[in-house]
Amino acid sequence: MLSAITPKLRGIFIPGRRYKKSGVLFFGLESEENRQIDLFADTKSEEKDDRLSKALDAINSKYGRGTIFHLSEGIKKPWQMRRDMPTPNYTTSWSQIPVVK
Repeated sequence: MLSAITPKLRGIFIPGRRYKKSGVLFFGLESEENRQIDLFADTKSEEKDDRLSKALDAINSKYGRGTIFHLSEGIKKPWQMRRDMPTPNYTTSWSQIPVVK
């Protein structure tokens, strides 16, 4: 993949301009069948965690987001995410896909 990107970068690089390194990581996109096994994890514990997560998701989808949560999230949440400039949801909302004319 880098071999395809490198020639394009040479064309857009501007000497003297400051650049910042960034990246994107994706976790949890693999299917159950292809999940990487943890050598030190207890299989029964992982199955229990999966069942717990599914139960939390089911309850929250039925009764509303945040109905139940992990205590490690904290009971008091003194900050709120800013929602005045959200990123468009191109991948999940058909109405937000840009149209090229």
